[in-house]
Amino acid sequence: MFSKTVRSSLAKALGLFAVAVTLHSGQAAADTYNVGALPQAQPYTQAVTHYGSFADTFTFHLNTISDIAGSASILNLDLGGSPILHIDSLFLSLFNAVAPDTAIAGASANFFASGLGAGDYLVKVTGNANGQAGGSYLAGFYSVVAAAVPEPEQWFMLLSGLVAVGVGSRRKYV
Repeated sequence: MFSKTVRSSLAKALGLFAVAVTLHSGQAAADTYNVGALPQAQPYTQAVTHYGSFADTFTFHLNTISDIAGSASILNLDLGGSPILHIDSLFLSLFNAVAPDTAIAGASANFFASGLGAGDYLVKVTGNANGQAGGSYLAGFYSVVAAAVPEPEQWFMLLSGLVAVGVGSRRKYV
């Protein structure tokens, strides 16, 4: 049906294609996203899609002592029992950028850390996207600044004001 030359060329092309697919699937994707300074008015969210294993990094800066929460939700899509988009082993870990080898919080699909000092931080998201079209997840981060605790002087001023209002209202009735 095909000549020997055509079969040889076809075999080489298929072999090169198989090698390319094998090399591509063996690579781990590593993307970096800059969240910016936190806290922000709205939570930061980012939808991410990968094929194969991945290790993404989200970097951010805290301007003041803050509490921060992070989460990643897997966006699975199954059609007829066949996984189109699927991720196994999704993990988040929070690190201080100064010591990126020691996790502050995480090792699951979400984390919460309170009282983090001002500085640079990063969140590593790892997993394996093994659906027919890879896998997707939605990462979100939210930070709040704890309200300041009133100083004794502020409490004294508040109490003095209440006493003054009470004395004024008592004079009205007497």
